[in-house]
Amino acid sequence: CCCCCWPSTALTAAAAEAAALRENPRLAFGQAFVVVGVAEIFDKTWFVALLYSLYHGPGIAFLGSFLALGTHTILAAGLGVVVSRFFAVWLLHLATAAIFFVFAGFYAYEFYQAQPGEDAIHGRSAEAREAVADEGMPGGGPGGGVAAKQRPWQSRLGQVALA
Repeated sequence: CCCCCWPSTALTAAAAEAAALRENPRLAFGQAFVVVGVAEIFDKTWFVALLYSLYHGPGIAFLGSFLALGTHTILAAGLGVVVSRFFAVWLLHLATAAIFFVFAGFYAYEFYQAQPGEDAIHGRSAEAREAVADEGMPGGGPGGGVAAKQRPWQSRLGQVALA
């Protein structure tokens, strides 16, 4: 096969994959869940979940984080379906690539601006503590406020999702 057939072959493979995902929505949900999960690994949400597990135990932290990630995935997938009806797939792929390049630029900038002795994990943990403190919890620790005492799991879900 020569290089001139590559675009049509790639389009055929993409169409076959799209058809397979339409036939099996669980596969599509699973792929979306994994992509979002991998993308969120070192987000400050991870640190908020870690802080919550220290204060409230792993069970409530896992439940809040899992439900927040599930809600985020469902909202992102729903928005993706709506947006894909208004724009061509090639334009969405181009926009996605552009966004990833912008983020790569931000991360490269952070890399070059970082000091040799700086602890990135400590800095992200401090950001997560500030986010937790901004939710109205005294002393920077979870557990304060009337809403947290009335509905602990719902309050934690909202706080982890906002972080």
